[in-house]
Amino acid sequence: MSEAAPKTPITRPRRLRWPWILGGVAASIATLVVGLTLFFQFGLPWWNGDGDRTHVYVSSDGARQYYQVHLPPQHDDSTRLPVMMAIHGCGMTGFGWNSMKASTQFNALADREGFIVVYPTQRPFENPVNCWNSAESRNQIRGEGEPALLAGVAREVVETYGADPDRIHVSGASSGAGTAVILGVTYPDVFATVTSVAGENTDSTRWTPTILMRPHPPRPADGPGNRWATGRGRSPAHRPGRPG
Repeated sequence: MSEAAPKTPITRPRRLRWPWILGGVAASIATLVVGLTLFFQFGLPWWNGDGDRTHVYVSSDGARQYYQVHLPPQHDDSTRLPVMMAIHGCGMTGFGWNSMKASTQFNALADREGFIVVYPTQRPFENPVNCWNSAESRNQIRGEGEPALLAGVAREVVETYGADPDRIHVSGASSGAGTAVILGVTYPDVFATVTSVAGENTDSTRWTPTILMRPHPPRPADGPGNRWATGRGRSPAHRPGRPG
């Protein structure tokens, strides 16, 4: 009888662990980045004070704009209060870390004077240093981009909190100042006054020509847009820092 040939041992391929390790590291880094981004943009829950409400406006095409509203003690269902929208600059947020809310201290002023404050915050990953993209042509046109989102926020605040639609004011710093001026040009039927701090001026000839080519609804002869454009319509009691 012939002897059986010895069996050749089966060598199983060694599993490579490096892809799993690298994948785990990448997932951890991604989780950390997302967590830090959320902290930067929205802060921590206990940073909110009395009267602070955080919302998200969703446009008809599904774009989302986060913002925080501060309601003063004078807010009730019987009084239409004015609104101040405060738009942050580069490296800032609306109500998170290094926020427009903290730097302006508008909440304390609103509590004394009786107006609603709105702090929109730039959407995550829209800009490397969290600027508003006011230099881009798509964000200089009525009905598109950032102007449409912020005008939608203003209208939503009026509807939700019964604010005075004829006394919606907007202010901005740095890149937010440019966005505020653009809102005054593209939505004069929404915003009564514009305040630009360390940002663009009102020389719209420097902007993309399409900003003046898009049609928009006519405004009343004595509407808020014309009052802003001509400097008329201020109450005798109006003073800087007090929307009214």
